[in-house]
Amino acid sequence: MGVPCWRSLVKAAHTVRHHALHLASVLPHTDLLCAAIALIHRCLAAGCRLNIRKTYPNTYQLLLEPALLALA
Repeated sequence: MGVPCWRSLVKAAHTVRHHALHLASVLPHTDLLCAAIALIHRCLAAGCRLNIRKTYPNTYQLLLEPALLALA
């Protein structure tokens, strides 16, 4: 269950902190823990994307699209 690449670690940490109490409360219950982790995984996939910058592209954007080097 990996989260796709190019995710914001800051946003991911915020999401995990937001769900920390929920995770702690379901630790003794395997089935509930799996559901909680699945919920966090969905949140990470939906909301932890890196913001794309057009004027000054991020390094990962330049690696994926070398033509952007002309803009940088």
